[in-house]
Amino acid sequence: MGYSFILFFAGAALVIFLNIPDILLQFEWGKFLVRLVRWGSLHGGAEHYELMISAIYIVWGWFLLKAAKEPLKNYMFFEFTMVANIAHFGAMLVMGLVMTHEFPHLIGDVLLGWVILLIYIYFWWPVRKIYKSDHNLIQSV
Repeated sequence: MGYSFILFFAGAALVIFLNIPDILLQFEWGKFLVRLVRWGSLHGGAEHYELMISAIYIVWGWFLLKAAKEPLKNYMFFEFTMVANIAHFGAMLVMGLVMTHEFPHLIGDVLLGWVILLIYIYFWWPVRKIYKSDHNLIQSV
C-alpha cells in the first residue's frame, strides 16, 4: 500500500503540475478519464486540494514503507491506515452513490481505492491476529 500511495499520488501531482487535465478535457474520452478521479468541477478549481491530499498520501506511503520493517512494533499505525482508509473510501462510496454527477468515481478512484485497501487488509489481518494474541498473552502473564 505504501508503494501504491506514493506512485498514484506522485503521479497525480505530476499530472496537475503539467496541466494534463486541461489537455484531456479537449476530448470526450479525456473528459471521462478526468471525471474518474476529479471530484467537483470537471474543469478544475480545486487543484490546491488535489495537491494537498497528494502530499499527505505520498508522506503516508513513505511512512508505511518504513513501518513495514517492524509491523508488530508499528501496529497502531497500520490499524490507523486501515481504519482511516475504510472511512475515506467509505465516504467516497457514499458520495459517489448519492451525488449523481460523481457516479463515474465508482468505477474510478473509489474502485481503485477499495481494491488496494482490500489487498492491504488481506495481508494485514493475519499480522493483526499475531499482535493481538501476543498482546493478550503478555497481559495475562
